[in-house]
Amino acid sequence: PTLLARLTELGAGRWRVRTTDELGVPAQAKEAYAFALLGWLSWHGLPGSIRSVTGAARAAVLGSWTPSGPPPHPTAAVPPRRLRIRH
Repeated sequence: PTLLARLTELGAGRWRVRTTDELGVPAQAKEAYAFALLGWLSWHGLPGSIRSVTGAARAAVLGSWTPSGPPPHPTAAVPPRRLRIRH
């Protein structure tokens, strides 16, 4: 509650703070959704870590698939910009 209140205060007039529940992702499932998204990105050869978000030195595909080898799909030319969850 304290963090949400502070983010709301800092973003007043610039952004709206919403909970994952408001966006259709139950709070108790958000970690599972996050790992599913990271797995999907890795499967498609897309970075799951980008400098602007994590401060990493470069964008990187996270993890690896076993058996080892190249990903089944080439790296996407344009990474996805949003995730739509359908119930």
